Amino acid sequence: MSLPVDFEILWREELKTQEGIYSPRMMKDTVEREFWRRFMEKRDHYVQDEWAAKVSKAVQEILAGIRPETILEIGPGWGNFTVDLMESCEKLICLDISPDVLDFLKRML
Repeated sequence: MSLPVDFEILWREELKTQEGIYSPRMMKDTVEREFWRRFMEKRDHYVQDEWAAKVSKAVQEILAGIRPETILEIGPGWGNFTVDLMESCEKLICLDISPDVLDFLKRML
């Protein structure tokens, strides 16, 4: 199945710094975990980002009519796609390097 937009290319470009290199978050797990720890400290509720709603809509179109039993979401961040994915399956499993991310999702969802 081919998507009209190659989200992998878009994502890889977004991960680069303004100098065109990958951030330290991409290179060291400890830096990534620390980023999410600090990020989640500031969050006390869930609101989907505006840009994520557009991507999520494209994912929902792909899943329309399929209704998978289980979906594995790798790297859910603070849940931009998680709520919509939960509505598309019977069981959603989230896998993340950050325990702070998973704790936030458990509290919010």
